[in-house]
Amino acid sequence: MKNEIKIMMSNHHIHLSGELCDILFGKDYKLTRQRELGDGEFVSAETVTVKGPSGILENVRVVGPLRPLTQAELLASDCCRLGVNAPLRNSWNLDGAAALLLIGPNGQKEISCGIVAEKHIHLSKALSSHLGIREQQRVNIQTCNGLVYEHVLVRVHSGKSSFMHLNKDEGLAAGLQNGDMAEIIL
Repeated sequence: MKNEIKIMMSNHHIHLSGELCDILFGKDYKLTRQRELGDGEFVSAETVTVKGPSGILENVRVVGPLRPLTQAELLASDCCRLGVNAPLRNSWNLDGAAALLLIGPNGQKEISCGIVAEKHIHLSKALSSHLGIREQQRVNIQTCNGLVYEHVLVRVHSGKSSFMHLNKDEGLAAGLQNGDMAEIIL
């Protein structure tokens, strides 16, 4: 087993709570699975419009399943377009999250849920055990083009694959593509 992982760049997307899904899409609405992401997550066919003080993002993809909280993961470039100052945060840390108006086909609601997601690694339990890396540990990563990211957060999961999530702005700025390889520096 090697200490290599794939790089996966994520675009802006949103995770919805059941309550907000009901507001945006209708009571007891069920998201339509479009593509499996692994570990129970999926890209849905549904999208929402996200509105800030100075701009709009249309067709922002909903990622399922429904969650206890709503979280909009934005790119830094989205923040400029929307006119918000979303904080860089670990997923599900919504302290200081930007207020956004979320608009669906059946309703809308303003909610403080906008963050720029911190880069992180989803590490399989098997690779985590093999490398001696624990949940919430921070590690250094060297990409295929020699760039080193320091203090990257590790999230251990039950799936078989291991990968690093970078947002699209970061990945493109670093000259990376989806599927490029990186190495955990031990």
